[in-house]
Order: sequence, then C-alpha cells, then structure tokens
Amino acid sequence: MLKSRSTRVWVSGALAALLLLVSLQPGRASAQGYASGFGHFFPETFHAVGGAFWDYWVNNGALPQQGYPLSQEMLEVSATDGQEYVVQYFERAVFEWHPENPAPFDVLLSLLGVHRYNQKYPGGAPNQQPNMSPGSVLFPETGKRVGGRFLQYWRQNGALAQQGYPISDEFVEISELNGQPYTVQYFERAVFEYHPENAPPHDVLLSQLGTFAYAERYQSDLPQLAGDLDGDNVADGDDRCPRSAENVNKVFDLDGCPDTMQTLLIFAAENIDAFWAAVFSQSQIRYLPPSEFVAYNEPVETECGPAEPYNAFYCGRSHGIYYHYDFLQEQLDTDGDFAPVTILAHEWGHLVQANLGLLESAQFTIDIELQADCFAGAWAASAGEQGLLEEGDLNEGAVALFRAGDDLDTPWFDPGAHGQPEERVAAFNVGLEQGVSACVE
Repeated sequence: MLKSRSTRVWVSGALAALLLLVSLQPGRASAQGYASGFGHFFPETFHAVGGAFWDYWVNNGALPQQGYPLSQEMLEVSATDGQEYVVQYFERAVFEWHPENPAPFDVLLSLLGVHRYNQKYPGGAPNQQPNMSPGSVLFPETGKRVGGRFLQYWRQNGALAQQGYPISDEFVEISELNGQPYTVQYFERAVFEYHPENAPPHDVLLSQLGTFAYAERYQSDLPQLAGDLDGDNVADGDDRCPRSAENVNKVFDLDGCPDTMQTLLIFAAENIDAFWAAVFSQSQIRYLPPSEFVAYNEPVETECGPAEPYNAFYCGRSHGIYYHYDFLQEQLDTDGDFAPVTILAHEWGHLVQANLGLLESAQFTIDIELQADCFAGAWAASAGEQGLLEEGDLNEGAVALFRAGDDLDTPWFDPGAHGQPEERVAAFNVGLEQGVSACVE
C-alpha cells in the first residue's frame, strides 16, 4: 500500500546471490511485450486500451477486426438512442461501455454501418445485387441476402453481435482510402470489402468506419494551419498524431498526441511489468505478473477487504494491484506525470516481494515499504536508460514519496509505519543509483 514504506529486507544468501547476478540492460524491458490484466499501449497511435474495452478487443478479432485505437476513452452522446456512454474509437469500430449489462455484453459496438449508409445513400445505394450463390441466406429482418465469402466472414467473425444484420445487398463502391472500386456490403456495424487480389482470409476486409466517424466528428473543424494540421503547435513532421490536437497535460507531452491518465498508467504498467519479468528471467526465478490491475472511484471489494479512497495497494490474496483513479489523477495534476507512475512502481515492488516470498518474512512494515520504494527506484533507472524520462521526472517521483511519508512522531516499529519522508526518498535513490541488488542487501 502507498501509505506503507519499505526499506531493504535481509534475504537468504541463496536468493541474494541470484539477485546479485542481475545486470540491468538499457531498453531490455521494452522488448518484453505486455502482460495480461491491465491492457495495452499502442505506440502506432499513442493510445492505450484497458479494462472491458481491452478484453473485448482481444476476444473479438483484435487488430484485423477492430483496428488500432484512434482516441482515448471519452463520454459521447449516442446518435442511436440519445444516451451518454463511455466510448473509444478504433479504426474499424467504436466501442460503447454499458455497465448495466453483464459481461461480455457490457461492451457493444456503435451502429457505424447504419450511420454511414444513411449518410452516403439516403435513398439507398444504387445497382445493388443480392448474392444468390448456393448457401446464401436471406435475413427477413432487413430483407437483404448474404452469401459467398461475405457470409463466411460474417459467421467466422462475430456474426450478429459483431457485424449486425445486413442493411444492403452487394454493390460496387469507390474506396475513400485509395480511390479503387470494390464490391461491398453494408451491415449495421461494419462494411465488408471484397479484395480478390488477396489470399483468403484476407480477401475480405472491413472498411475503416471508425476512422471516418472520428474524422467527421472530431477533426472536421480543426484549424488546418500550414504545417500544423491540428493547430496544437507541434509541427506535422514531429507530430505522431497530426490530425488529433494534443492536450498538454504533462503526459507524453510534445509528441503531438492527445493523452489521458489511462494512457499514462497502462504504458507505465506494461513497462514496469516487463522490467521485472526481465530481471526475474535473468535470475532464473519464476515471475507472476499481476492477476488484476484495477482502477476504482467507487467503493469496491477486494479479497483483501474494501478498497479505500485516496490509496493504491497490492493485495496478496488476489495477487492484484488496485488504485484510486482520482487519487492518481490528483498526483498527476499536482506533481507531474512521474508522481502517479512512482506510486504505481512502489506497488509493483510489493508484487515483486510476493514473488520472492519476502512479505511473510519481514518483521516490520517499514522494512517492506522502504524496500518497495527502492524497487521503484531501480525501475526508474531502467526508464531513464530507455530514454523515457524528461527533466524533472525523478524529482516528481521523489516528491510523491516524500509526501506519503509518516508523521514525525510515528515510531519506526509502528505496525503501519512506512518510513519518514527523508527515508522514503533515500530508499528510492538507493534503487535508482545502485540497482535491484542494493535493495536486497
């Protein structure tokens, strides 16, 4: 837990010898990929996907079916029912979160096909030809027929739940992406394109309806300045997202992409987890990533009891990490982006201790807490070697730990002691300057 400090814990000679073999290599963590449980950051578009949206993306076709994320999560009023939902735009879909539904139906797709079809063909698309090939199916709900490769694709890729009913028959349409003619068919949530030049299953592709919808709704009125299409003062040549104006909020600023706390924390979680996976791998010790990585604003029950507001903690019973979202947002707003990341790295330190069996052997909480601070510093050194840190980041992390220190009258043997502010910063610096091995000496 954040309000607990950790110093270095004495460990057995055998374990210490294994950890002393560790030599951190610059960039090693970034090559480890992502662990399950907290989502994924996409460097291709500088957006992250987490929570129920990540689960849906992974379990429903992933990149070929959904495409890359184009936006962060946001509140949006649905054009279908006029209700407000949390949504996220992808190249080929828009995810809507419906917490009133049980999983997996808590994520539904917007009716992008309906919107696009009505917009382009208010009187119906011309020259439609129903597919009458053997095995084709007539859908009485809309009076349209699906057959051939489109029917195979529909059945193999989510059918009604993912694609919806057909709302047109087949016809030829000029692609807005490359100007080429393709045979297409519109469905409630997608548009199928037939590409005979590709070998199956890539001969059926989905139109980028999410791209079109996002551009129409959020990019149609951008300033369109010469050399700076989105008017965010980041030149197009340096802008990773030249058509999406950056919101300057101390999170990956000056890359040109809009960012959120979710982007920051998922990116950090992946990097921290990959760092520790590499450390354990080098030492030939089994590493278990968190089984859960959960944000909360409302009271939630965990296997370690209720999650308290303004807190972050590791729960050994579930091997999960939990954090109060608004608390970390406050850290971001007050101290900068590396403050909530350092808190997260501290909690990961407890998960590392659990992997090593150290939580049960410590006599005092202050030992556990200061060691977690030290582990956080060791990861921060790796982040620096990867070129992820900006000027002032380390100071932001130190300030977060300093403010979380105990009151001056808290004795070191107190059952809830985390360490004095100066002790916490000192432990962080030990890991930063001397690495993992110094945290277990």
